Amino acid sequence: MSNQLDFILFFYGLAFILLGGVCISIADGPGQRYKPALLGFFALGHGVGEWLDLTALLAGDTPGFAVARTALMTGSFVLLTEFARQSAIGLGRRVPGAWVHVPAILLVGLGWAIGGLSAANAVARYAIGLVGALGTAWVFAWRAKGLPSAPRRLAICAAAGFALYAIAACLIVPAAPFWPASVLHQQWFARVTGFPIQLVRGLLAFGLAFCIWALAKYVLDAELSSQRYTESLRQRFVGTFVSLVIVLAAGWMATEILGETFEKKTQVQALGEIDVLASRLNGETAAMDGMAISLAGSPSVRATLSGGMAGGSRDRQLAVSMLNLDVAAARAKAGYLLDKAGGVVAISDDGETARLEAPMDGVSPCFRKSIAGEDGHQFSRDAGNGEPEYCASRPVRAVDG
Repeated sequence: MSNQLDFILFFYGLAFILLGGVCISIADGPGQRYKPALLGFFALGHGVGEWLDLTALLAGDTPGFAVARTALMTGSFVLLTEFARQSAIGLGRRVPGAWVHVPAILLVGLGWAIGGLSAANAVARYAIGLVGALGTAWVFAWRAKGLPSAPRRLAICAAAGFALYAIAACLIVPAAPFWPASVLHQQWFARVTGFPIQLVRGLLAFGLAFCIWALAKYVLDAELSSQRYTESLRQRFVGTFVSLVIVLAAGWMATEILGETFEKKTQVQALGEIDVLASRLNGETAAMDGMAISLAGSPSVRATLSGGMAGGSRDRQLAVSMLNLDVAAARAKAGYLLDKAGGVVAISDDGETARLEAPMDGVSPCFRKSIAGEDGHQFSRDAGNGEPEYCASRPVRAVDG
């Protein structure tokens, strides 16, 4: 499921947009002592924010776009908290004034200043979203009092849904460099359960949309006592459900097509970069290989190895001169001529002899392979500074092979 994150974000956003549409559509209905329009605008903002996350996933993200999405999410949580506050006032409860949002928003700004956007995102969920979701759960639980059995169950389900949403969206947050966001985060949840937390949030939003819609239907039934209206509402629900299935199927197909397109584009870019790297690497190693072949075929090198360490010989001077020229042309660190025992016969002017003047056991496998009669090629790291190295070696053969 984690590989279908694009579709899950589409599903998540659609679920909240549906919840927003339901809440706004019942805002002017009879018997409302709470503010469903505020809840609707929260859900719409949250759903649009998830679709913006989907856009960032498919088209790429930028710092400004990430800031805008975090601001939209924070604003939607403020609307959720305001819904809980005003609904509590409508139910006759004493609550703080609207000023209560100011310190929470300042706290989000402080998190951004200290830990960046990930910290701001987590703080917004803790300081605003958690309070708003739990407050909304309390509003629906309080609303359940005095209702008949069927709408009471729906109100209790809505309260439970917002309580679970508080956990799923406001306690399991994007990873941030402080506790508990460093432990209870979205990656941890996906690792433990095998599916992303966004799927759980989307399913909760669909369940909440159904509960709130059905609860509003019961309120309207009680106010109007109209069987014809009830039947019309039932038909509307069935039509919406069928439309939703069609939209989800179309969304799955669209995200699959977009995902395949993005994957192919990424593969083409990666293959292009790999080809560039391979060409660069081949260019570097081919120069080294060519110089080794050139040196191994040189008559002065062959004569030098035949004569051993005879100092001052013209052949040895020519061999060392060629060695220095080839090392410079290949931009190599050092060049060596070794005898069959692994001893150094000649070395380039910039070479280091210490690590090669050991017995055969201390000779590099690259050189050991050529001493055995085969071309040697080896990638390794410098023992001193850890930088990558490439060694090319070539056996020097007598005229008879």
